[in-house]
Amino acid sequence: MASAVLERQAVALPDFDRGEREIRFELDAESRRVLGTTILTPEEQAFYLRLALSDLGIRPYTKELVVAYQKEMEAKANREIDEKFARRKHKRHWRIVPALLGAAILWALVGILFFTPKTWEGNPTAGWIVMPPILLAVISVFVAMSTMSEPKRWSWQFARTGDYGGYIPTFAAQSALAIKKRVPWAQFSIEELSRERIGHDPFLVVYAGDERHYIEVWGEPKFQGRAS
Repeated sequence: MASAVLERQAVALPDFDRGEREIRFELDAESRRVLGTTILTPEEQAFYLRLALSDLGIRPYTKELVVAYQKEMEAKANREIDEKFARRKHKRHWRIVPALLGAAILWALVGILFFTPKTWEGNPTAGWIVMPPILLAVISVFVAMSTMSEPKRWSWQFARTGDYGGYIPTFAAQSALAIKKRVPWAQFSIEELSRERIGHDPFLVVYAGDERHYIEVWGEPKFQGRAS
């Protein structure tokens, strides 16, 4: 269970004249349709997003708690990987590597010291002198690489909803569609804890102007730590 529990909080809105804001919103829609450009500043775009969230009753997750939760989950997942990696390095087969390398070097030295070039000429068994140390060296390198190679770690990755290949539940899709109808320029992305095409705790993020909000989250129970 995560100690950083996610909590929702209503967006804050400044005092404003709704009628005036609606006129400007409609003017922007006409400008986009006729001129192909917006008349809204990034601050205004962010305001209309907050207004839509408020009108729809969608309370985003508190950003500070989301950041704390993500850091905790990433550290926890990577701690398990680090522990497994440390145990793997101390397994018995890792101690065999120096012995294999030593045997390969010794065998090669024996071949160099006791076999002259004339001995090698026409000797069908010469390969038995050359191949074993080579094979031992290759095996040693393979074992060392498989043991010492750093494992891939968990990290938070994001993808636009159009590029996201994972599952998006109905409630998250409904929230996104409701916002998009109110704020056509709103963009969405999925942010999840990922490692080798495996993802946990996907967050649905909406952003417009210079603001972004975490509006939904889902995933496996062992990765959840949220409160509505």
